[in-house]
Amino acid sequence: MKKLYTIALAAAVALSASAQQKLQTSNQVSGPAKVVSARILAKNATIERAGKFERNATPSVKHAPAKAAAATTMDELTGMYRYSINAYVQGTTQQVGSTLNIEEGTEPNEVILKGLRYSDVNVKGIVDFAAGTITCKPQLLEEVEDDPEYPGVSMDMWLYGWDEANDTEDRNGDCVININADGTLSSDDLFCYGVEGLEGYAYAWFDNLEMTKLDFNTVVYFSERDTDDDGYYLDTYTEYMSWCSSEYAEGYTLGGEDLGDCVLLNSFMFQPNSLITSVNTIPVQLDPDAQEMFIDTWYWFNYDLTALGGDATGSAAIIGVNGTKIDIIEGTYSGNTITWEGDWGAYSSTHGWFGWYKDCEIVLPFNLTDDLGGLNEVAVDNNENAPVEYFNLQGVRINEPAAGQIVIRRQGNKTTKLFVK
Repeated sequence: MKKLYTIALAAAVALSASAQQKLQTSNQVSGPAKVVSARILAKNATIERAGKFERNATPSVKHAPAKAAAATTMDELTGMYRYSINAYVQGTTQQVGSTLNIEEGTEPNEVILKGLRYSDVNVKGIVDFAAGTITCKPQLLEEVEDDPEYPGVSMDMWLYGWDEANDTEDRNGDCVININADGTLSSDDLFCYGVEGLEGYAYAWFDNLEMTKLDFNTVVYFSERDTDDDGYYLDTYTEYMSWCSSEYAEGYTLGGEDLGDCVLLNSFMFQPNSLITSVNTIPVQLDPDAQEMFIDTWYWFNYDLTALGGDATGSAAIIGVNGTKIDIIEGTYSGNTITWEGDWGAYSSTHGWFGWYKDCEIVLPFNLTDDLGGLNEVAVDNNENAPVEYFNLQGVRINEPAAGQIVIRRQGNKTTKLFVK
């Protein structure tokens, strides 16, 4: 079982969080020992479907403002999207919301939907801009280790369409996504992530897909702690790149308290492929005299865990870890870059620790050390003497990009997407 990016919940830990929204730095914390794969939870919950689906009316979903017109080019279509679906789990319907990437594939008119329902699932589609559609044909999504409970049967996961008349997966059926006039994407089809060798079995069923493109302006670099096949944390880390939105706020007030000058992070660490979605902002407090920053442990943000099958919402804090104690996150900033070092993570008052990280670099679209009047201007620092780094489109750092691969190239504070020839 390969590691899933930012979609695992840790088992309960020694730290006990009360309903108070303030953590004391004297509290002791033991690091998360084991995480539970969301894929395993989902498979166990949905592997056997009994009875016919009862499709509910499309739920009311609040989206970000859509673009004014339908996408007509790959540049307009590709990017990061917020999506919502109706997921069917053991005869019930759950509304699931998260984000995914649509990226250009290697074949003509091909796109890849990264993170539809599961963060590590890639669905290929063919775009027809004239018809306003993305057609996803039946395809192999992931090679899964065979289940000893079903000897001789491949458990590989496939995308299938759905046969409404016979109430079963259609192994020759396409799933079509519409490119709408207002810039959104949607589908009326039912998607079936099916087990190849077992008809009537599946990892997931969902429909009423709705997608709205998001605009992120901030790049985040960090390392996430690795896990073994059983979900236990290892002593190694994998470097990632992610995105979020940021804005500068002078004299920011929260809950009646003046926090001074802040950088407000929106959807921090839970984009682009996460099934854990943050709801409100995280303020990074600035000390202009020392050019230092900190994130206090008292501030909790809301998040959505619907896609993990847990409570719909919860509260969490971004917390530094200093030995066996929790602490504020402290670091520095210069120009358009905020950095801090050391271990840190996100802690939920209901689910314990989720996400265990090390170090962080945040590249903003504005320059914090320039005159405040210039903060609306994009900060550019090509830093031509800086080393070149490459990340794949899932945000994982790679040593050498291969021919035919689309990668993110980073040099200094500049990042670009390129096709390797």
